[in-house]
Amino acid sequence: MKRYVRDADLLRLNHLRDRQGKKIPVLRKERDYIFYKIVRGDRSPYMFISPIRYSDGATVSLRYVDRDHEHDCGKGLHVMVGKPERSHDPYHTLIRVRVKENDIACVPAFGHVLHRPKIRVRKLTVLGEVPWAQKRRIA
Repeated sequence: MKRYVRDADLLRLNHLRDRQGKKIPVLRKERDYIFYKIVRGDRSPYMFISPIRYSDGATVSLRYVDRDHEHDCGKGLHVMVGKPERSHDPYHTLIRVRVKENDIACVPAFGHVLHRPKIRVRKLTVLGEVPWAQKRRIA
């Protein structure tokens, strides 16, 4: 099978930092990556109207994905690295997804979702809903 992901994107993925410059650990399970995605309560994409539904266990894929890392919002399935602390919208649902290394389309140079680096992929499998992380209180 032809390799889809580029070495430069894998290198960028393994050296991602948040907006404060702190390194973000990338979760792996064998050759797969574990990422997060924000969806609406009905499991539809939160940014646009689409027939796609992110049901538990579902595999979602697109035929064409923009592989140019200079395009922050290109066509593709957008996921984020690291679990965000919270959403600005109470109707958002956070899901965990599994992405095979070869299904990573690109790691945009400047793209962020809720202060977490985002990645464009062409195929993902939904693992399930996860609770939002709680912000730590400083005493």
